[in-house]
Amino acid sequence: MDPDGLRRVLLAKLDACPKSNTTNSLMRPSIGNSMFLAEGAEWRWQRRAATPVFTHRNIANLAPLLSMATELAVQRFERSIRRVIDAYDEMITTTFEVISDVNFSSGSFDRDQVHHAIDQYINEAGRVSIMDILGFPDWVPRP
Repeated sequence: MDPDGLRRVLLAKLDACPKSNTTNSLMRPSIGNSMFLAEGAEWRWQRRAATPVFTHRNIANLAPLLSMATELAVQRFERSIRRVIDAYDEMITTTFEVISDVNFSSGSFDRDQVHHAIDQYINEAGRVSIMDILGFPDWVPRP
């Protein structure tokens, strides 16, 4: 989280940290050439286009949603005080609540259903083939 290190990796030495072929093969079918996969000039353009969303004013407007998700997490922790808590699962739940509240205003989504859908996608489309690991081109059909 060192600002100078992030600046070096994400801006100054961007071309020295390309996405792997495996990452591209797994993610491109579902997210296309989005900011997560774009590189070079395309990534810079997408980053600049998205920058206004992350202004102080916009982030400050999210504070109530973040506080509400945090309060719900605290309540879940308090209700579970006498047993072991899976903190990782709780943080995934909290993250999903924030993403859901920010992006989808018409009701809530069942976290377990969304998680199952993501797992199903990964199991079907996101399998890593030995061909991916060995660097075969994308045009070679995978078994």
